[in-house]
Amino acid sequence: MTHTITDKDLVFEQDISWSAVVDAWVKREGTIWDDHWKPEGYSSLWHWRKALLRKYGFEPFDLKSLQWKQCVVRNPVQTATQFHSGPYSGWVKYRNDGHRQSTPFAEHLQNNQFMSVPDFENRIATFGKQPRETAIAIRDPKTMKTVLVDGHHTVGSFAKLGATNRSTDVELELHIADIQLQDHELFEQWMQGNIPLVDVSPDSVEI
Repeated sequence: MTHTITDKDLVFEQDISWSAVVDAWVKREGTIWDDHWKPEGYSSLWHWRKALLRKYGFEPFDLKSLQWKQCVVRNPVQTATQFHSGPYSGWVKYRNDGHRQSTPFAEHLQNNQFMSVPDFENRIATFGKQPRETAIAIRDPKTMKTVLVDGHHTVGSFAKLGATNRSTDVELELHIADIQLQDHELFEQWMQGNIPLVDVSPDSVEI
């Protein structure tokens, strides 16, 4: 089964710049990752985040040049299962075969370790304190496969609600951009885990 996010799954709100996506991303995360990026020698949260995007293969898609849109996901509890996790090491471990590739959340839900992630229930308990949760994703316009850039715990929480027969009125805001059509083959190889990770350091990434 092919897992996709099409325009029918989304309610368009407005065009948005990559810089606005980043600003909102940094604001959402605040200081929660300080214990990760500061000891590694990065100058800021975004400096560290930018390094991770390079490490895990997002850089060739030139995120800043894409046409970003702000949308709301229809039926997020059901639609969440159609997103693919990014090739981050923290999410690859929930594949039953351990292969480093992007995986639909529908498949992650079959993994007992994934279903036991404590942060899902912690986040679900806070749903409603703000009207929306947010995620960031890129999509292949040829296949409609959609990979998360950020928001894995958020999307995972929505997916777990559905898997456990629960619901919520909280909206899922999505910042999404389609990759260039000519990058389709690269995107496929990247999703399959065939693109090597990139070694990064604070000095190797421009602020």
